[in-house]
Amino acid sequence: MHSDIYLLVFLSAFMHALWNLAARKVKGDMGVLWLSVLLATLVSTPVYFLIPFDFSLYLSALPYIIATGVIHAFYFIFLSKAYEEGHISFVYPIARGTGVAGTAILAFVLLNEQISLYGGIAIAAILCGTITMALGNFTSDKKSALLAFSVGVSIALYSIVDKLGVQKIHPAIYIAQMFLFSILLAAPYVMLKHKNKCLNALRKHKKYIAIVGCGSISTYALILFAFRLGHVSYIVALRECSVVLGAIFGILFFKEHCNAKKVMAITMIVCGVILLKMG
Repeated sequence: MHSDIYLLVFLSAFMHALWNLAARKVKGDMGVLWLSVLLATLVSTPVYFLIPFDFSLYLSALPYIIATGVIHAFYFIFLSKAYEEGHISFVYPIARGTGVAGTAILAFVLLNEQISLYGGIAIAAILCGTITMALGNFTSDKKSALLAFSVGVSIALYSIVDKLGVQKIHPAIYIAQMFLFSILLAAPYVMLKHKNKCLNALRKHKKYIAIVGCGSISTYALILFAFRLGHVSYIVALRECSVVLGAIFGILFFKEHCNAKKVMAITMIVCGVILLKMG
């Protein structure tokens, strides 16, 4: 994997772990998440004036933009409910691990991406590490596990859609449109079910809205540029080094225990990341 892609994905992983920490701090508050997407939508608005807009290219990308908007709307709903129910060291690894496996399978079937021996071993190591991180809680926390799995399926689906869509149009325009469609599609559900949470978030959680909003758009921008340069299955797998960061954040900020299982899981993920670089 080229060093430029490696750097883009590592930065994306750090930002992703950071904004998920903020989301967990407010227990997946739907008001915070929806307002953060609204903030990301507003922040991305200047791209329409800075980047030449080609309407024919936009029309070719529109099906992918609509699809990713729908998937992201469900992604944020599932993520909110998952963090309401479970801990970051449980929800995050399952979601990301499912995303890795799902993306690799879909990329092979739909995009005909060929995976090298090193790449296959690396993806397997990262997947095993993320699953190991969450082992032991499945039976006692089935609801959180199911929600985290749903988040992971969403990740796999939008990763494939985005890989195709970002080839059609400039990534910055694609990002701006994705956030716009996500916010509009989720709005009826949020206004009906979580209007009071939005008002409360504006009063009490402006800091977290800013962290999640700016963090999510930064993460997404970095990963879309990476998608233009390399295999989606490798990129999504490499981004799972964010699971290690999530575990570290959980230990530092939520006083979660660092046990042998976590050390083993982190070791597997790090080995997978190194193998991806070699492959």
